[in-house]
Amino acid sequence: MAPGDGNKRIMKRMGRKPKKSCRVRFDPAGVEVVVPRGTTVLDACLKTGIRINSGCGGKGSCGKCRVRIVSGSVKSPGAPSISPDDAAAGWTLACKTLLAGPEVRVEVPGAGRERIIYVSRPDEAQCPGFAQGDYASDPFWSQGPVCTKIDVSPPRPTRDDPVTDLDRLVNAIRALPGAPAGMKAGIEVLRPLGGICREADWSVRAWLSRADGEAEIVNVEGKRRVPGGLGAAVDIGTTSVVACLCDLGEKKPLAFARCLNSQAARGADVITRIIHASSPSGLRELRELVLADVNALVAALSVAAGVNASDICAMEVAANTTMTQIALGVDPAHIRKEPYVATANFFPAAGAAELGIRIHPRAPVHFMPCVSSYVGGDMTAGVIAVRMHRSEDLRLLIDLGTNGEMVLGCRDWLVCCSCSVGPAFEGSGVTSGMLAEAGAIEDVVITDSGVEFSAIGGVRPAGICGSGLIKAFSHLLGRGIIDRAAKFQHDCGHPGLRTGKDGLEFLVAQGRDRDIVVTQPDLDNLLRSKAAVFSASSLLVRKMGLSIDDVSEIIVSGGFGTHLSFEDAVAIGMLHDQPVSKFRFAGNTSLAGARAGLSSLAAMEEAAEVARKMTYIELSGDNAYHEEFVQACFLPHTDLNLFPSARR
Repeated sequence: MAPGDGNKRIMKRMGRKPKKSCRVRFDPAGVEVVVPRGTTVLDACLKTGIRINSGCGGKGSCGKCRVRIVSGSVKSPGAPSISPDDAAAGWTLACKTLLAGPEVRVEVPGAGRERIIYVSRPDEAQCPGFAQGDYASDPFWSQGPVCTKIDVSPPRPTRDDPVTDLDRLVNAIRALPGAPAGMKAGIEVLRPLGGICREADWSVRAWLSRADGEAEIVNVEGKRRVPGGLGAAVDIGTTSVVACLCDLGEKKPLAFARCLNSQAARGADVITRIIHASSPSGLRELRELVLADVNALVAALSVAAGVNASDICAMEVAANTTMTQIALGVDPAHIRKEPYVATANFFPAAGAAELGIRIHPRAPVHFMPCVSSYVGGDMTAGVIAVRMHRSEDLRLLIDLGTNGEMVLGCRDWLVCCSCSVGPAFEGSGVTSGMLAEAGAIEDVVITDSGVEFSAIGGVRPAGICGSGLIKAFSHLLGRGIIDRAAKFQHDCGHPGLRTGKDGLEFLVAQGRDRDIVVTQPDLDNLLRSKAAVFSASSLLVRKMGLSIDDVSEIIVSGGFGTHLSFEDAVAIGMLHDQPVSKFRFAGNTSLAGARAGLSSLAAMEEAAEVARKMTYIELSGDNAYHEEFVQACFLPHTDLNLFPSARR
C-alpha cells in the first residue's frame, strides 16, 4: 500500500474527499516540500525553514514577500506592488498566492535556510556594561540571583541524628554567611537527592536561585559536576534577538551574538504577531521560531567562547510584554484588546528543558518583570542599566525599537508610555535597511556632488542601519533634496536623485550586490517613525506638568551603532531641540539590564521594585497624542518655534 492510501480510504468511508497535495520546489535553496493544495506559497516556504520577509503578516500590503513562479499552477489575486510586466514574468506575493499543484517550482531571491548570526567580541559589541560598584556582588549570591553554586558538606545521618537529606542540605547552606533563612526544592531535585549525597560522600554542590524573590535549590551535583559558572543574558526584541555569554564569577562578558527575530516572517510589529498568535497553531509557531533563534545564538556563543552550551547554568531574558508572553507560550491576544491588559507582569523562573532552551536542562531561565501591555521587561532592564531609579535629577529614557518606549522620572517617581515606531530605526522595513553590523552604513554626508559614507568594519557596504538613515534623512532635508513634508524635489539637481521602481529614490552607495538607496516609501516610514517618537515623549513630559527644559538628561537607547548623531536627530524633529550636551546614547540598555540582573541580586531586586513603581500612561486613545503626532509629521515640526535651531 502506498503511503497515504490508508488515510485516503478512511476519508472516503467518512464521506470526505482526500485533499490533493502539491510538491513545491524552492530555488535557489533547492529544497522541496509536499503540502495540501490551497496552501499559500509563504506557508509552504516557512515549512522548509527558508526565511522570507513578510512584514505585514500576510495581508499583502507590504509587498516584501515577492517570489517568482517558475513553473506549475497557482492562484494569485494580484497586488498593487506587482506591476503587469512583473506579473507576466511570474512575480507574485507569496502570502497571497495559493498552490494549485500538483507540482510547482518557485524562485525566492536572496533567501536561504541558514539563520545569519553576527558574533562579536565584548569590546566590539554595542552593549554597555555596568560598573562593579553600581551593583556589587552579594557575599552569598556571588554568581548572581538566577543561579549561584554553593559547595557544602552536610553531616552524614546517624541513628542519633535522623534528619532528612533535604534538611541536612538546607541546614548546611543556612550556616554560610549571608545565606537566606528559607529555601525550597522541587520534586525534580528531591528524586535523586539521596543517591547523589551518598555517592558523593556528602560533599555536594547546590545550585541556588532567587530569581522570584524566594530562594530555591534548583539542582544538586555530586561527583559529576558542570564546569565553571556561565550564564547568558538575552534581549528578545521585535526585530532582532541579542545574547551575551557571561562569566558569572568574574562578572564579565565573553562574547555577543545577534540575529534577526525569525518571527518577522509573520509580521514586522507586535500587533501583527498577536493576530497571528490567535490563529490555529499560531502561538506555537511564533514561540518555536523565537526559541530557535535563542538556541542558535547560544550555540554560536558557545563556539566563540570555546565552551559547551550545557555548561550554561542560568539565563536572564529581557523582552517587551508581547515577546515575553509568546516566548513563554502565554496567549498575548488580550494585549491588543481594550482595556489592553497583559496576562501577568511577573513570571516565575522555569527550567531550560521545560522551555525548550538548549543550555543545561536544569538551568533557571528568568524574564525581567514587565510594567504593562506595551512597556515590558526591556524597559525595566533599561532603567536598571542607566540607574535612572537612583537619580536625583529628572531624566528621560527613550528606547527606539519597533516600539518607542519612554520613561520619565527620578528616584522618587517614574512614569512611562509607548508608541508604535515601526522597525525602520532597527534597519528593517526600509529598502536597504540592515542591523548595525559589519557592512552597515552608519554615517552619511551628502555633498553637492555626491555622498560620503562610512560602513561598520570598513568593508564594502551591504545596507544602511538606523544611525545612517537618520543622518541621510537630515542631510536630504538640509540639501533641499526633500521638502519639509519629506517629499523628493525632482528639480533639486542633485546627481544622487534618480527614478527607481517605487518612483524617485536617492542613491547612497553601490553595495556588494545591490545599490543602497533611500526611496520615497522609506522617507514616508521614517517621517511617521520620528513623529511618533517626538509626539509621545513630548506628551509624556507635558502630562506631568513639566517642560523638556526641566529634564537634565535625555538618554537614547537602541541598536543604532556608535555614530548616532543627536544634531541630525534634532534636525529632523525626532528629538527635542536641546543642547547636545544634554543627550547621551546608552546602546542596548535592555541587554545591559539583563546582564546586571543575571549577575547581581541587588539589580534583580531593584528591577522588581522599578516594575511595581512605574506608572504607565496609555496614549492610544488620547486625542492629544494624535494631534501632537499630526503636527510632528513635518520636518522638523509644524511649529518651528519648537525648533529654534532650524530657523538659524
